[in-house]
Amino acid sequence: MKSFLFRFYWLIAIIGAVATVLALRATIGVSTESVAAMIAGFLSFVYFAHTQKLEEVKLFKELFKEFNERYDRLNAPLDRILHGNNNDALNAAELDTLYDYFNLCAEEFFYYKHGYIDRQVWKAWSNGMKLFFSNPRISKLWQKERKTESYYGFEP
Repeated sequence: MKSFLFRFYWLIAIIGAVATVLALRATIGVSTESVAAMIAGFLSFVYFAHTQKLEEVKLFKELFKEFNERYDRLNAPLDRILHGNNNDALNAAELDTLYDYFNLCAEEFFYYKHGYIDRQVWKAWSNGMKLFFSNPRISKLWQKERKTESYYGFEP
């Protein structure tokens, strides 16, 4: 809904303004001052929607940058875990890496669920997550961790 509103706010405002003015003029003969007040209200809506959209784009950019920087720091250690021996137990450094990664994934999911991460971006991130979570050692730790319900409902 929010995505639709932000994409077409200007069209919604124009249609709303024209429809309201025409309906009121036809039914009760509204004064010029009232029409001007209605138009000002619709213009206020357009300004608010545009400003809100710009703020959310700014927030998305900040989140996107932060999440990608955090992932970049985890990428090499995650790859070592992914390509390591599946029979080896996870060491302390690997556990730390995976806990950081689980938290990153959960935070990305949280912001996606609340509409701050674009669906296409989430899909790309989610596909990458599935690769890591399909690894037996990572999956085993995740199955244990998800029981804590500490990850905002995130499921890879």
